[in-house]
Amino acid sequence: MSPATALPNRTGDAQRARRQAALPLQDVAQALAIVDHTDAWTGTKLAFRFLVLTAARSGEVRGATWAEVDINERLWMIPGTRMKAGPVATLTPVPLAAATTRPH
Repeated sequence: MSPATALPNRTGDAQRARRQAALPLQDVAQALAIVDHTDAWTGTKLAFRFLVLTAARSGEVRGATWAEVDINERLWMIPGTRMKAGPVATLTPVPLAAATTRPH
């Protein structure tokens, strides 16, 4: 089970009303650096980095399980039941994002 399952997951109209604007590309590196230098839990920092580098939805990242990740093939297979778009999605994360998924 993902440790992120304890995080709140807003849904429906309330979520749409609070949606944040996308971070401009030129601000991404600074945002990653800011998060890296906080006292946040390491899992939160890695999840944020993975979220940014894969451009996945936050709920898909929070709900990710090791069963969905093939480390050797560098694939993340998100079941359609967890995707807004429906069918299974297979993502090939960029190398840096793949590195955040390696168990230590």
